[in-house]
Amino acid sequence: MGYASCLISGGDKMKELKVALLILVVLGGIGIVSAWPTDGPTLDNPMNVHQKLTYKAIQAVYKDNPALGSILMRYKDQLLYGAYDEDWRGGSIEFNGKTYTLQSQYHFLDPMDHAELLTVNLFGDADTSAADMAQRLYEQAVQLWKEGKREEAMLYLGRTVHILEDMSMLVAHTTPHMFEDLEQFKYIENAHDFVENEVSPAVADDILNDRVPLDLTPIKWWQIPQEKGRFIIGKDIYVADNENGHMSLANGVAWAYADLIAHNSWRYMLYSTGKDINLWSERGHLGSYFWTKELKKGDWSVLKLEFKGASSITIVFKDIDMQNAYFKTLGYVEVYDKNWNLIARYAQDPNPLKDTRVTVPGDTVYIYTHVDRDAWLDDDVDGWAIRNIELHANFDVNAPSGFKTLDGREYSLVQWAVYETMQYDIRAVAGLMEKFFEDVGVTG
Repeated sequence: MGYASCLISGGDKMKELKVALLILVVLGGIGIVSAWPTDGPTLDNPMNVHQKLTYKAIQAVYKDNPALGSILMRYKDQLLYGAYDEDWRGGSIEFNGKTYTLQSQYHFLDPMDHAELLTVNLFGDADTSAADMAQRLYEQAVQLWKEGKREEAMLYLGRTVHILEDMSMLVAHTTPHMFEDLEQFKYIENAHDFVENEVSPAVADDILNDRVPLDLTPIKWWQIPQEKGRFIIGKDIYVADNENGHMSLANGVAWAYADLIAHNSWRYMLYSTGKDINLWSERGHLGSYFWTKELKKGDWSVLKLEFKGASSITIVFKDIDMQNAYFKTLGYVEVYDKNWNLIARYAQDPNPLKDTRVTVPGDTVYIYTHVDRDAWLDDDVDGWAIRNIELHANFDVNAPSGFKTLDGREYSLVQWAVYETMQYDIRAVAGLMEKFFEDVGVTG
């Protein structure tokens, strides 16, 4: 997925369009953001945020399986360097007072449509999202271990882990479409930099040094379908940039873990800004954000969209078509709030000439799609397409959260959100580490 231009309506906007494209080319081609903080391409400071999370994942494996944990400890230097090196191995460039890394453009994944960053298709290895890159690096790690090149294998496993850790960032790495619209570009980059530079280092240090309550039980690879049930119940009917669906092990275990982590961290993105976020800009695109596959009798699914901190959520449907070619209604799409109060129910677009906007109060929307009947001449329906998800919020992310560290400090809302996503990420990384040994034939 991903689009090669930022579309701005109106002939008098051509100059603005050219400026937008120029900025996207320059910034996009050099990676946009630099992932977690580093001091540069050295190991003078060997425990940056990525390395702290990786080390904690090693400890989680050791607690769960001491034999496997001991092997990871033996190669911890290679793992920690890989977790650091993944950003820098493609080189970097200075621009406007900031350091951008080339490789980090492959560290973006929208968990709903599995889109990669715009620049990947313009300048890099096309159609390579963070999940795709994680799987590629993971397979290299497995192959290297089987060839007896164990230190190099651990380096590549560390690089894989780095990408999974990027997926736990509150914004940017899981919202690549926001970089396709100039208006939102700077907004989301500033939010990312705030979380990255002012919040993440201290929280990661608290986690590393056990200053916060922690449940680091590894999420096993076979638990991923169960975890998926927190987001999609029933059939995975949603079209994405692969044929196997969301969090699918058929795409590879590292791919599935990356997608799972991204889905989890999505829920906390508003704690990076406390303000409105549009996940798919109507100025930046003409088409749909994501849509359903063709549906038949018996198909049903519940898509849960949760964005903590939202005062309300607006779903913008581009198309709704739960009728067959002969206008017979075969099913419905229903929109519910957090308490399962019905907000809207549709078989067709109320007005086919304009988008259908449904605003749901609170921080959670359930979209229930079901086809209950068939018809002799035509027994399928197109389903629906969503153009945008608009998140509405207005709060101070630095306000107290009520969560306290073990030494009595109270976290702000954004600190708490980062803590939650990092903790989940460590559990997933530990699960991947254990799966690695299974894939190379090493048992505990």
